[in-house]
Amino acid sequence: MQDATAPDPFLRDAPFRLATLLGHLSPGRIFLDELRPGRRIETMRGGEGEGERRALVVKEVSGDGAVLTDGRQVRTGLEQQFMKAQ
Repeated sequence: MQDATAPDPFLRDAPFRLATLLGHLSPGRIFLDELRPGRRIETMRGGEGEGERRALVVKEVSGDGAVLTDGRQVRTGLEQQFMKAQ
């Protein structure tokens, strides 16, 4: 169980905060109808090596959104991050 009174690392640690933000941004627009299972989406967050970026992989797509994974956990509820082409 986590201590609810412990300081929030997101508020106290600026490099952690920036890395978290960059891990949720991609360099360009991605539309929902462009997503297919297995597609790799690079994020703005740096990877392990020089010039590398971390990536998310599309696991599944529905009419309302997509399920992505970063290899460690599945991220759901990303409907708001993908625009529907009009």
